[in-house]
Amino acid sequence: MTGKRDTYKYHFKNGRKIIKSGITDDLERREGEHQRKPGWSGGHILQVGRPALPRRLLGSGKRSKRKRSCIKIERVKAPAENLL
Repeated sequence: MTGKRDTYKYHFKNGRKIIKSGITDDLERREGEHQRKPGWSGGHILQVGRPALPRRLLGSGKRSKRKRSCIKIERVKAPAENLL
């Protein structure tokens, strides 16, 4: 699997508080989009971790369902001999 790593995880912060976390391929564009929202104009974007491969190159993202083994326990009623 080869490809350019151009997808970034980010936090959009206003002061020390994280307002939004997400994934984007253009950090500067995304920062501008968030700053246009009311009340978010003073915020900044912070890249989290290293660049990653785009999701389209990683596959469908669906996890295979693991088959779980279980044991079925049947209850057996005791004979009603010594009830008196």
